[in-house]
Amino acid sequence: MTESKRQALGLDTPLDEDEVLIHRFLDGDLPPEEEAAFEARLEREPEFRTLYEETSALFNLLESSALARSALLWAPENKPHLSPTVDLVENAIERWKTGQREDDGTDEL
Repeated sequence: MTESKRQALGLDTPLDEDEVLIHRFLDGDLPPEEEAAFEARLEREPEFRTLYEETSALFNLLESSALARSALLWAPENKPHLSPTVDLVENAIERWKTGQREDDGTDEL
């Protein structure tokens, strides 16, 4: 997640190195050798594993919440009543689903 997106969500506290690493893992951004080292670290460091589990649960909660709201809000009969932001969000979700997770600046609100 880019710093500008974190700020837009009200997440002003900077991430520490472990949090950045966990975010990269959850986003699928670690090369294979770093992913293997990450998984080994989960096995040997209980505190790191707890941080990972908490972060992963939060990611899953945010994703499921966003998808549930999307299903309701973007039903065909509701779409004409929504702001143009819907198209930006739909494009961002589609890029995320297809693995195009780079922030190209086109989905800035």
